Amino acid sequence: MTARNAYNKNGLIIESDSLADLITKSKNQLLKFGNKSTSQRGQTWSLNNILLVWRKPEIDETRFNFWSQKDDLWYQKNFVGKKGENKPENLALKGELLFPYKYAHRSRFYDSGLGYGLAVIRAYSKVGKNFNLILKKRTDFEGWLSEMGKFVHLQTIMSVLLWWGKDGFEFWSKNEKFLEEFIKRSRIDTLDKVVNEVSETSLTRRAIIPSFMYTGDYLLHPMMGVPPYQNFQLLPTESNEPLSSLHWHRSLDTSGGAQLDFNHDYSWLVYACEKTRRPMGSITILAGNLHLYSAREDGKSEGVLENDSIKKRLCMWTDGYESGKGLPGELLKNENYSKNADRVFTKLKYA
Repeated sequence: MTARNAYNKNGLIIESDSLADLITKSKNQLLKFGNKSTSQRGQTWSLNNILLVWRKPEIDETRFNFWSQKDDLWYQKNFVGKKGENKPENLALKGELLFPYKYAHRSRFYDSGLGYGLAVIRAYSKVGKNFNLILKKRTDFEGWLSEMGKFVHLQTIMSVLLWWGKDGFEFWSKNEKFLEEFIKRSRIDTLDKVVNEVSETSLTRRAIIPSFMYTGDYLLHPMMGVPPYQNFQLLPTESNEPLSSLHWHRSLDTSGGAQLDFNHDYSWLVYACEKTRRPMGSITILAGNLHLYSAREDGKSEGVLENDSIKKRLCMWTDGYESGKGLPGELLKNENYSKNADRVFTKLKYA
């Protein structure tokens, strides 16, 4: 492979028993063969088509080499874990963090986006403004979005409105109880689903979690909060053999993100192994793109990342923000948010 070949057509496989070593090797290959470019998050080293294999996660003691165990577990609990606070229909309280998605939303509480719709309906009731009145002027609509954005992430609000349209939104706002019942009957814990599939048929090739993309993600233009993590799979093996996993990642960050994503898979694989009573095998991530933010030639940060907290970094990655700080109004001044708000307003007012 020639240097500075960001497209990397032939692919690259990187393996290690140690997670810390695996991430270091990945970063070194990225700096050796990748290209530096400008992304929406700043200067970025980038390399395509990488397969990363963590061979012996069960005995590895380097799982918390970048983030502390406390920080990592906070992330797994609050962004990935199955707990009532992670249901997508919950409204944020003042001081809580709002995200356009959580991995828990799209896996442990998978409902094709209906939970987000219920959250928007609940926020609408809480804000208490007449829907037809807020559509009279663009400025009134933006003010309403800012108020709604205290309880539900702005991207979620706009994607639901684009998905349902004016008639759909008005229908569901009058039939909230029916929507709640519909969600109750249709929601799936997709991790439990694939673990049960493996328990019943060890050689199954169907033990794969669906894409974390929902309809609303595609309706935003420019596209915004597209989950990097996709399609976790428990790999087919005989029932007496170790159970291994793989997932596809559209864009894997080697500066902090990779540890969290591998440990996400670790927690899910531990759960699957306990349920199926099988030993743990390897964990593989197929990275469509591998990247490193703001790196110099020596691979060190340019001063914007090393001192970040886990919460600050997660907000940077996802456009998350703290409720009650007036940030929705500031975000609506951003070009991508403003363009989407224009599209939503036009669709609701004139469609």
